[in-house]
Amino acid sequence: MLQICREEACDMVLLAGDLFDGAYNPETCRVVCDALRKMKVPVLIAPGNHDFVAPDSPYEKEVWPENVHIFSPELSYVDLPELLSKRCKVCLCATASPMRMLTVTSAKEPNRL
Repeated sequence: MLQICREEACDMVLLAGDLFDGAYNPETCRVVCDALRKMKVPVLIAPGNHDFVAPDSPYEKEVWPENVHIFSPELSYVDLPELLSKRCKVCLCATASPMRMLTVTSAKEPNRL
């Protein structure tokens, strides 16, 4: 994923659900955090039904890189002002489908994609 995002010059990565499957494993989380940190672009994670946000989940136990935002069950927004003035190339990764590249433009609402 890291290599493809670099080759495609992605501006942002969206990870849609089930990044983890199974019990919390600190070593696996360290490897994932290191890989996401190396992306050097915003990474937005929407936890899935196998890796939901809970007190004993990796999302609560780990210290995530600054470029990573993990959505909670409540509605939330992410401010990404550096991406709002241009077309963005987004890498969308979902467990049920192959990795896809999307081009996104700013919405009509200020400061939202």
